[in-house]
Amino acid sequence: MAKSKSTKASKKSNKQKAQNKRPTKKEREHKKAVRKMMVAFLMAFILFFAIIRLGVFGITAYNLVRVVLVA
Repeated sequence: MAKSKSTKASKKSNKQKAQNKRPTKKEREHKKAVRKMMVAFLMAFILFFAIIRLGVFGITAYNLVRVVLVA
């Protein structure tokens, strides 16, 4: 017995639905929190680099970057 086309079609349809699934509210919040955390770590790294390597000029550059990203 051969598989019917409807079985293949339904498997393909289910696969497409899984790929196009909208993220849940919890998933969106988690992604937003992860992105916020990554930005915080990046900004902290930039600040420490600015303090250690670039001195006063680095602090000024850091503040300019922070103002542009936050605003």
